[in-house]
Amino acid sequence: MTHEPYISPKLREAIQSHLVGNLLIRDTDSPLILGVFGPPGEGKTFQINTVCNQMGINQIILSPGELESPAQSGGGSDDPIAMLRKKYIKAGSATGSTPEGGYMNRFASAAMVINDVDTVLGDWGPKVEYSSNRQLLYGELMSLCDFPTLVARQPVKRVPIIMTGNDASILYAPLLRSGRMRLFKWAPTVVDKAMIVSRIFSGIPPEEIEKLIELYPDKPVAFWNDVNSRYHEDILLEWLRTRTIEDIRNDFYARREYSRRDITPHAHAPLNAIHYIADEFHKNDVRKESFL
Repeated sequence: MTHEPYISPKLREAIQSHLVGNLLIRDTDSPLILGVFGPPGEGKTFQINTVCNQMGINQIILSPGELESPAQSGGGSDDPIAMLRKKYIKAGSATGSTPEGGYMNRFASAAMVINDVDTVLGDWGPKVEYSSNRQLLYGELMSLCDFPTLVARQPVKRVPIIMTGNDASILYAPLLRSGRMRLFKWAPTVVDKAMIVSRIFSGIPPEEIEKLIELYPDKPVAFWNDVNSRYHEDILLEWLRTRTIEDIRNDFYARREYSRRDITPHAHAPLNAIHYIADEFHKNDVRKESFL
């Protein structure tokens, strides 16, 4: 049986109101940017993607690497500021009349999602070198917030922006102004985490899920995804031991593909396997070690 992913009601409401306020309200006073900040590995990006998909919103996703200044961009097509502006205009083109075609038309709306924004735009202290690219990106983002329907002298529709990150306090304060960005602090409650993990291990009773979380209270949601992935990886290894290298080579040659059911006898990880893998991961957590 397939279970719908769990989305925190508060986070769902924040995302939905941000998208509706920017895309459907003509005389909106919603800020253009929704900033979702919180601890790493707690499902911010996953939940944003899920809500956008459920609402039929196309996502233009930007990674921190795309916002880094190229070594020899010379302000050309690879310039991050020009790239950001170009993608915004393209997403806000109602008719798709831009040279590359528009993401947006009468039947589809788009939002820009910038993941891990604090890694490239954050102030990490005096030991970190910053380029003028950082200041220009801030300027471009604030310009989009202040003039969202007129970009580079070109009329466009509003394109809501959603940012994710771990620490909003290291971003440039003027960008965080309430008229430009709405800040949402995402830290899952015990109930949130139990609901999310119960979807990962849908064959485990709820009371056992709560006990698992209590054993590792400091572990993020991503930890339990890793545990589940490791279980299926172990099953795959067991299956591989039943085959010869000749069998595998023939499969590659024939480009044969298998479904998970062909390999995994159980659809869900059993409780004893979850405990074993979680304990192994916890003992081998390199973040607890010092390499100095």
